Amino acid sequence: MKSTRSLAAPALAAIALLLTPAPARAAGTLTGLSLQPNPAEINQGVQATLSGQGSCPEVTLDYGDGSPAQKLAPVDFNKSVNTSPPPHKFAAAKTYTVTASPGKGCQGSATANLTVKAKGGADLPSAKQPAGNTASMAAANILKALAAYLVPKVTGGLGLVEPGMTFIAFGSGFGSTMGKGTLTGDFGSRQLNVVQWAPKGIGFQVPSDIAGVSDHTAKLVVETSGGQKSEPFALKFRAKRDVVRLKAGDVGATTCAATAQQNTCNWTVKMGPGATVATNEPWTGCVVKAGASLCGWHEGAAGLGMGLGMGTDQYQISLKNGWALYDLGGFVSGSLYNEKVATLGAGFTEGATSWSPKVNWHLGKGQLATYSCDIFIVGPKGVPYK
Repeated sequence: MKSTRSLAAPALAAIALLLTPAPARAAGTLTGLSLQPNPAEINQGVQATLSGQGSCPEVTLDYGDGSPAQKLAPVDFNKSVNTSPPPHKFAAAKTYTVTASPGKGCQGSATANLTVKAKGGADLPSAKQPAGNTASMAAANILKALAAYLVPKVTGGLGLVEPGMTFIAFGSGFGSTMGKGTLTGDFGSRQLNVVQWAPKGIGFQVPSDIAGVSDHTAKLVVETSGGQKSEPFALKFRAKRDVVRLKAGDVGATTCAATAQQNTCNWTVKMGPGATVATNEPWTGCVVKAGASLCGWHEGAAGLGMGLGMGTDQYQISLKNGWALYDLGGFVSGSLYNEKVATLGAGFTEGATSWSPKVNWHLGKGQLATYSCDIFIVGPKGVPYK
């Protein structure tokens, strides 16, 4: 890439020493692990869901069937980030012990037992109640006939209606025999996995692969085994969350102080007094730290007058579609002589949808000032944030 900057190899090496890793978030605690459905059939997708407080840099999930352990990172229990991995399938009928273990910087552990049966397998008839017992068959026929007249009605819900999560629908007229439930929203219509069925309450699990939609109101319809359907019931659907690092191209520089000879703020380049290049060039990469969200470079003070060689750079972040600020990955600044030559102004607010960060800088020894920072955001997975 063509560049207007000139810096000796020792200078680049010195700048590399200034980079420090992003600080870790506060330690969390892993407290629970649930598996649905349980029991399950061979090769049926089983959804594991982690619970706890705070966040963990990493959690390892061992399904106990000899398959490679699954690593989830990072895990944020408060925001349901990486708490529900893709469903896992078991190849043999037996009882498994599934274990969740946190990595460094996180406490606790969790285990859960899962029973896997052969496909289509049913409990064997009791020795005291033959399979062909006429009284049992008559009772079953009566229940089946009644189901055709039951009209289900949903009156409420409990739990998160979120991909991979389980919620309970309350109401009446569901009957004792399992029917089905359908959830319709911006993602289309999806049949729900039935975890538990009772005449006045049903446990449903939302498909974990729903993505690409924002939070919105979805409609639940319950259908009994006799084919009777309830009126659609409105539920608040919460999209699966994802955490991403903003790219430099997503953070625009509204002001790039041109008080040094060469000034670069993300993709904005400005030449100052005494610059040897007449035209500005686009800058498509951060030489201070690769992939940084904020990246500034100010160089050259020879012959500058009073008040030059220092300034304030300002940037603008605007998010949409349910995305919000999540975390700062650490602000780093320096010069050729390991000086602190820049400071990031206050104003970062977790959960906000916009921010105008300001960076105050001055040229250090060697006529150089550099800085970089990572900015993380959280929002609906698969939905654009700008």
